[in-house]
Amino acid sequence: PVPSTQYPVPSTQYPVPTPMPLPLHLQKQCALHGITRGELTALLGLRNVNKVLRRWDALMQGAEDADLLDRIRACPQLAGEDFEAVVTEWNLQRQRSRQEQLRVQEMKARRAFVPHVWIEHERHRPEHPFFVIAMLGIDHFKRIDLPDEVQSCEESGQRLWMIKELIDRILDENTEGRLLNGPFGRAVTFFYRDTFDTAYAYNAAERRFLDHRPYQPRHGQVHLSMPISVLRKPRP
Repeated sequence: PVPSTQYPVPSTQYPVPTPMPLPLHLQKQCALHGITRGELTALLGLRNVNKVLRRWDALMQGAEDADLLDRIRACPQLAGEDFEAVVTEWNLQRQRSRQEQLRVQEMKARRAFVPHVWIEHERHRPEHPFFVIAMLGIDHFKRIDLPDEVQSCEESGQRLWMIKELIDRILDENTEGRLLNGPFGRAVTFFYRDTFDTAYAYNAAERRFLDHRPYQPRHGQVHLSMPISVLRKPRP
């Protein structure tokens, strides 16, 4: 019998090494060929040095830039060997990272969830001004927080009736333009989100609840950026 303390015989089939991430690969290629940042613009077939360096740095941080990847692929000094394997592994890593970020975001959203009304409008993509949406947030145009007396109501039928009265009052008074006819257009359906995964759908035209269905709203994102000079106060 083989003693229990004997080590197993190593396998002769070594695992295929995982390709290094794209940023490390590009750094290695630049060091191998003595390529400086100032030489990247010409090697990539571009002219605007500052723009190229911004795109290069963004790519190194994980941004998507198919055109820049194609230009790197066409440059043997930058691409080197196994470039396609490196890009494939890099994309898989980013995909796993995005999935993990979404999972963490969903966990946080579930913990922080409070029942409310969410409005679906005739347009999913808003019209201008995007600046206003970025400043105020999408909730300003789509979310109705429920009064305490509604939240504390334990009888579901009575709670639905109170929510119907709230929605009808908003529709009748027509004073909430941001909700009824804002950047996303006309309000079509009001969803009373009783849980994170379900909602009661209320048709604005028919003034009635349609059904109770699985539902999670699509939350788009608006990012606002501006030059620092815009934020600086003008000199007197």
